[in-house]
Amino acid sequence: MGVSKIGFIHTIQPDWIQHVETTVNVDSDGNCGFRCVAAGLGFSNIDGWKRVRTAMVNELQENQEFWKDLLGSYFDQVKGDVQFFKGKDVGSDKWMTLPDMGLLIATTLNVVFINVSYGCCMIFLPLHNAPPPMKDRVVIGITNVNDTHWVRVIFKPNAPVPPVFLVWKTFANVDAQGWGFSINIQAQVPVQSFHLHMPFVVDLASP
Repeated sequence: MGVSKIGFIHTIQPDWIQHVETTVNVDSDGNCGFRCVAAGLGFSNIDGWKRVRTAMVNELQENQEFWKDLLGSYFDQVKGDVQFFKGKDVGSDKWMTLPDMGLLIATTLNVVFINVSYGCCMIFLPLHNAPPPMKDRVVIGITNVNDTHWVRVIFKPNAPVPPVFLVWKTFANVDAQGWGFSINIQAQVPVQSFHLHMPFVVDLASP
């Protein structure tokens, strides 16, 4: 096998390397995780990270009781970590962290959020909303570099589906349960349909 041209390949779960098209680095300023999410949504490289943080704070405030129930004693910590809007000198206590922010990101932005970091490969799905039409569904992939940096991951067609973060099954409402049967991954690759009731099985039927 030839030498891989994928950057940060050592950070990706080994079984997933073959399914990665490329990785995209972002500014390493403490907002890198939020920058990866912003890039996946096509937000500005300048202040997109701030839009993501703001949306997450709004979600926590508007559905406070729900998130207090889900996050428990971590609610105030997560809210404080997200509610930080400096563009530089961001302390490690204000970085994006997983898995505690995974469902919040997926739910706030109504996206499929996948972490393929070495030793921590899982998928986060929205908790409140039904899946949009397939053409409008968005996936955002991410991997962690040495516990200090996040990098965006773009997948190849026919990539498998990692395990769903277990808490999702407990807290997803009736509308959001639709994500658990079929999600469409469109991270700058051809459309494909995944069925999560059978982990790691891919349905290649045209939508």
